[in-house]
Amino acid sequence: MKQIYKCMMLALLVLMPATLFAQTTVNLGYCAGESTDEASVTAEGKNWIDGAIYLPQAMLTAYDGSQIKAIRAYMISRVNIDTVKVWLRSEFDGPNLAEATITAKTTPKIAKGWNEVALPEAYTIDASVGGLIVGFSYHQRAKVDVFSAVGTPIDHAFYARLGADAQWKDMKEAGALSLEAVVEATSMPEYDLAIISASVPASARLENYDISVTLANQGEKDINGFTLTAYYDQDGTNYDTHYADAIASGDKRTVTLSVPICDTVTAGQLMVAVKSLDEGTDAYEGNNTARVMFKTQKKVLIEEFTTEQCSNCPRVAGYLSTVLASDEYKDRVIAVCHHAGYYTDWLTTTWDEDLLWLYGGSSYAPGMTFDRAPLFGSESYPSPVTCPTYQDIVDAVNYQLTREVHTSLTITPKYDATNRKLSVTVTGVRNHEFGTTPMRLTVYVVENDIEAKDQSGARGTYYHQHVNRLTNATWGDVIEWDNNAFTNNYTFDIEPDWKQDKMQIVALVSGYDASNSANCEIDNAECVPFPIVSGVIELNEEQQTTDDRCYDLSGRVIDQPTKGFYIKNGKKFIMR
Repeated sequence: MKQIYKCMMLALLVLMPATLFAQTTVNLGYCAGESTDEASVTAEGKNWIDGAIYLPQAMLTAYDGSQIKAIRAYMISRVNIDTVKVWLRSEFDGPNLAEATITAKTTPKIAKGWNEVALPEAYTIDASVGGLIVGFSYHQRAKVDVFSAVGTPIDHAFYARLGADAQWKDMKEAGALSLEAVVEATSMPEYDLAIISASVPASARLENYDISVTLANQGEKDINGFTLTAYYDQDGTNYDTHYADAIASGDKRTVTLSVPICDTVTAGQLMVAVKSLDEGTDAYEGNNTARVMFKTQKKVLIEEFTTEQCSNCPRVAGYLSTVLASDEYKDRVIAVCHHAGYYTDWLTTTWDEDLLWLYGGSSYAPGMTFDRAPLFGSESYPSPVTCPTYQDIVDAVNYQLTREVHTSLTITPKYDATNRKLSVTVTGVRNHEFGTTPMRLTVYVVENDIEAKDQSGARGTYYHQHVNRLTNATWGDVIEWDNNAFTNNYTFDIEPDWKQDKMQIVALVSGYDASNSANCEIDNAECVPFPIVSGVIELNEEQQTTDDRCYDLSGRVIDQPTKGFYIKNGKKFIMR
């Protein structure tokens, strides 16, 4: 018998090693044995929570007569979980065809990670009666991250019921649920080429999208050639590419498929599919198509809580400055400072104080958050805020830079110097729907090099950096997605004494859970300089002949010019 010996990443059917007389152990699912410890779907309170995948009839046909011996479910955490049930059903709200239960006291007991639970009696697959739902349910005493979802959105790959009285929801946009049925298979399809994932950098804006496509051969026979096609779902044009690559049974291969750029494309519009095999017929078409995931660079947002009354703040601010100046983190780390945490000072704003809620208890300074991720505290009471050492900052930044990112942001600022109005347009795109709470957009206007009035713990002249001057809303505005893209516009009043050449605009996409300060994580952030007017400012024809006001080179009206360069009636002059 031919042995299948490799576990394939992110495949619909995962073939595991076994020599069971005339049988092969197969893990049927959509995650391909992959998992993540980043939760994207959670639920509140004490309740029963259900997750499931659906194995359609067409998938089961090749395994007709085979037996499901166990169910594997990955759990990100076991904290606050007292019972887990695995089960098989023909309908989501129907009776269990087979089931098994584990608790914190059984053998095996509930574990963080993969839980393989044997069924008391094996379930024999009868493909003639239709598809099969594979699921698991857990009872939580309080909100906890459990569901692991990975890879490209795939049909049937993730359903959830977030409460005993809730309705089942299709959660495939979060990825494939890490859940599999363990089958002793008596037969295998001859040919089955599956697309595991398809992705392209969201920042790619050349002539083509170079789609990275990972495929897996899940059939018994080797595949010696195949054709892939890509298309925009609003356009009938197909872009075909033939590959002479051989993919052995049980193996996988990553290839590149180039498609002409569509400037208006957003996540979800670009598709890739297996068109044909050079020999044989693909047994299951359900795993032949995938939506292209758009990837982007992760940028970490550090938020520092500091005040002039805090004697330890200059030391920690020095740590942050060292990190930001490092070539390793150039253009990868963004900082915003909120003047709150230990009393207040002349730079404190109302939203700075509102953000102290992130502490989840007593506040202090210096304090820092890293994407507001709950990296600190205990497993039972995680916190996004800490008073860090230099190494703490480096470790947190390095960890956050490895996190999967779902959104990409572009900031376009424009400044009306005459009226001191800053207009900011933020556009964004996401690679799929994620999170159980609406995502929010927050915009900050920050200023650097502000001379302190009376900074405790500082020697000599001390300058505040990354000071949060303005924002659209403390917790941002709920994003209204349009085909996985959005555009938001804002206008801010800029004070005349703010140094525009020292200012930046920061935008971030985050969640917000009003009941849990540890569940407000930032997905991604972006930062651009303030739009300084350089050279001669633009005046219309009427202004050039009638406007006698004097402007500096940043476009600000100057009533009493001193030494320097200025503009009047569209012409530059120097005041000596």
